[in-house]
Amino acid sequence: MNIPYVMGYGNSPVQNAGTVQNKGWDLSVIYNNHAGDFIYRLVATLSDVKNKVVDMKGILRNHDTYLTDRAGYPINSLFGLQAEGLFPSFEAARAYTIPQWGRLQGGDIKYLDQPTVDSNGDGIPDKGDGIINSSDYIVMGNTIPRYTYSLDLSTQYKGFDLGLFFQGVGKRDSYLNGDLAWAFNNSGNIQQWQKDGMWTEGQTNAKYPRLFIAAANNTQPSTFWKQDASYLRLKNLQFGYTIPQKVLKGFFIQSARFYVSCQNVFTYKHMINGYDPEQRVFDARDFMPLVKTYSFGINLNF
Repeated sequence: MNIPYVMGYGNSPVQNAGTVQNKGWDLSVIYNNHAGDFIYRLVATLSDVKNKVVDMKGILRNHDTYLTDRAGYPINSLFGLQAEGLFPSFEAARAYTIPQWGRLQGGDIKYLDQPTVDSNGDGIPDKGDGIINSSDYIVMGNTIPRYTYSLDLSTQYKGFDLGLFFQGVGKRDSYLNGDLAWAFNNSGNIQQWQKDGMWTEGQTNAKYPRLFIAAANNTQPSTFWKQDASYLRLKNLQFGYTIPQKVLKGFFIQSARFYVSCQNVFTYKHMINGYDPEQRVFDARDFMPLVKTYSFGINLNF
């Protein structure tokens, strides 16, 4: 909480004074049935939540460079500049009169000078202040999923069984930065999507700006690096076969089941190839992304 400096505190004391609101609903559907020897079961879940900071006692909390907490928006909202594409040419970049960062070139990101000046006195800002800086930041995304869902499907036919588990989220934003976003970052290499999507003369909608080793203008927090992190994943697939008991007579085995299983079979997503929607985007080099895993086994009961 903000307190007067005359109180003599070096740091304001922390208080649990904010108000956060979560509104939504949960739905779960379970269905069992069979058709002769074919038995099946379906379990589906869906959750909807709208998260909002209702009151921060006048405090605006920006943290992790790209995230903010402020009244009227979800916790950990993405925060940055509004990108307006790329400068199509060297001449267009040098002719731009609004200062950004460094000496602009073709293929650099162009940012919107948000209205902050009331030029006609009606109390509504209608033009920018002629410079791009932190006053032009906007809330540009929500890192909390609006929808979370899953589908668990299992079937049996005589001795065979099959299980499928799908899960995913909807309406969630993520952000590329550092090793995930910029070629040569941390003395790393250029990635295929950066090469293939790199700006060329005349382009304004390339996936990657001009190739750069260090460019302060292009690494600013902005909507250019925002990603749609919604996805649908086949999380687990398992197929098995149980040997009939009549076959096992004389082997001192009550039951035997063979199975194969696969984790993270496939993912339908919108993020750039090579990156997982569940992967931590901040300090990505310190975290292992999800991997696809195959396994097989035998269950024996004596």
